[in-house]
Amino acid sequence: MHSFVNEWADEFSQINDAIQDKASESMKSIKANQMRMSTVFRGNNINDKKLAELMSWDFDILDTKIEQLIVHAFTIFDTWCTSDATPTETPAANPDMTGVEDNVLKSLAINKKKMKNFIGATHSNYHNDNPYHNFKHAYSVLTAVGIFLQNGVDAYCTQVDTLALLMASLTHDIGHPGMNNDFFVKKKHELAIRYNDAAVLENMHAALTFEILRMPENNFLCGWNQKDEQYRQFRKHAVAVILATDMKIHFELTSQLQGLKNKELDANSAQEKDLILSSTVHAADLSNPVLPTKIYWCWAYRVVLEFHKQANEEKRLGLPYAPFMEPHPDNEMELAKLQIGFIQFVVEPFWGTFGALFPRLYNFHYSKVHILRISTDAIFVLRYDRVEMLKLNLEIWKTKKAELDKIKEQKDAEEQAALENA
Repeated sequence: MHSFVNEWADEFSQINDAIQDKASESMKSIKANQMRMSTVFRGNNINDKKLAELMSWDFDILDTKIEQLIVHAFTIFDTWCTSDATPTETPAANPDMTGVEDNVLKSLAINKKKMKNFIGATHSNYHNDNPYHNFKHAYSVLTAVGIFLQNGVDAYCTQVDTLALLMASLTHDIGHPGMNNDFFVKKKHELAIRYNDAAVLENMHAALTFEILRMPENNFLCGWNQKDEQYRQFRKHAVAVILATDMKIHFELTSQLQGLKNKELDANSAQEKDLILSSTVHAADLSNPVLPTKIYWCWAYRVVLEFHKQANEEKRLGLPYAPFMEPHPDNEMELAKLQIGFIQFVVEPFWGTFGALFPRLYNFHYSKVHILRISTDAIFVLRYDRVEMLKLNLEIWKTKKAELDKIKEQKDAEEQAALENA
């Protein structure tokens, strides 16, 4: 199991066929917000969706325009309210979070204009030509973290923690250059030298987040005294949860979470809080396989396309490469095998534990979901809680692989018969 996960031990991204050093670009040139926010937020772009609609596993991010996602992201920040929730019990406060007395931005004196600029600058500093590690992936992680906060994680959070968690989820892959950590170490790239070969990309993401935040036009914390404990806690948790997205520590997080399964959760424990916050963003970053199947398949195709491009570039440079990264995602057999392994050895052990800690994530009801078969069909099935959705997706990939195995066996038998009759 560990040998498989070691191959997954870094996050991957796309490179253009014309080689670009996106890492150096992100290190040396922070982009200002390249979108006119007054245009993005005016007229028919004004967001009329409620938070409950945005915080949905069924929301198709890939089919939504970037400008609308920017508006959605601000809406999530702008309407977020804290509650008196516990890890296992539904809060007594309004579940639609429509109150104003506990609104996070109002309570923390956040500058909303600068918040909008920050979100725009965040988008501009993602390499959005990447098929996977781009602003849409970032928004996906933001919404997953929001769902977790609404379903138990909020019990561990002050308003400052909540704001840090939401911001970090949106920026956790900012500036992702299109290669994994191991690539930069093998190449002896300046990014690996800067961060001593350890969590190379994650350190860059965290640093870039705060470099963008420090720009006067983006600094939505401008009303804070940065020498105060409030800012120190904000920065501490934001940096920590970004660094925890490094897959090198995946097994460590999984083991620590499993240690909480048979004990009563203590939201007042600082150690437990740090673990839960880090695990929350990590779980969100691994959440594709718990999505409705059609949406999950689209994300899986994109990340495997990045694997394929990375392997080709490593071969071109004469660097070692992971064989599982080489196939193109149009190779359905390899795609199915890869997703089966990813779910079984990476996602299921972690999500099975994380989901068990927060039973409010379990929401049985009927809804339209998309199931991947030989073709893509939309049918009505029981929408499972996320762990059950994960298991359902695993069975779908296994069925797909079995069908492809059967087709291959038949083809091999026909070819063998043809040879014998020749």
